[in-house]
Amino acid sequence: MNRRVLVDCLLLTLLVGPGGILTMAAPSAAAGNTALIISTGPEAAAGQAQEQQEKSEEKTPPPKPEPIKPTKQQSIREQLESRQLPARLEGQARLIMDKPSPKEGNIYEFPITVDLKNVKFIVQDTQVIPGVLGAYTLGVKFDPQKVKVLDMGGGSTKEFAKRPIFTNLEKANASGLIRFSAVHTNSRTPAGRISVATIKLEISDPQAVDSVELYGDSLSTSILFFPEGKIVGPFSIPFEGKQLPRRTVPQPKK
Repeated sequence: MNRRVLVDCLLLTLLVGPGGILTMAAPSAAAGNTALIISTGPEAAAGQAQEQQEKSEEKTPPPKPEPIKPTKQQSIREQLESRQLPARLEGQARLIMDKPSPKEGNIYEFPITVDLKNVKFIVQDTQVIPGVLGAYTLGVKFDPQKVKVLDMGGGSTKEFAKRPIFTNLEKANASGLIRFSAVHTNSRTPAGRISVATIKLEISDPQAVDSVELYGDSLSTSILFFPEGKIVGPFSIPFEGKQLPRRTVPQPKK
């Protein structure tokens, strides 16, 4: 009995004791833990973040560029162009300034006329319509030593009966040039010979009347309206006569 117990104890020692069969066959805890360790250093963290970013970029499509919105001026121009009928303008205007004798003393009033008798619209190559003045910018040059502008008035044609917009008189009389302009919205009149303005002058020397000259800057037609929302114009009107020098904007000093 005692011998059998001794044998059992020896076998148990061989199996589970230090250096025993079972101990040698089982992997050590240290080895097992080493196999499961995952590096968590800075390089690994950076790699994982980059991998996640790449995956995110693959899933998210690039943003579409926003369409460029047209400005209000561009929109108006496009609407006008889409409504235009095929048309053209023929002929030239004439600029006229009569120089009557003074009504009293040395005070003169010179009426100014734009003649459109030779100007006409040709619509769709078949319809002929008299040219209509919608707006103008003109100028009068004079000798500031002998001539002084007192006032500007409208013309006798009703569409231009109001006083035009004109250069400040002090500035005009210092430079010897006055510019003036007006516009109206009637689409079918006036045509033909159009009285647009009157200039009132004080001329100290009657010979200086010849120094007073009319110049043109720009003339334009009205917009003609047709059925179904169609339009013709506006057109720039060429004219016979002297051209005002273009105004220049002074550049800032560097």
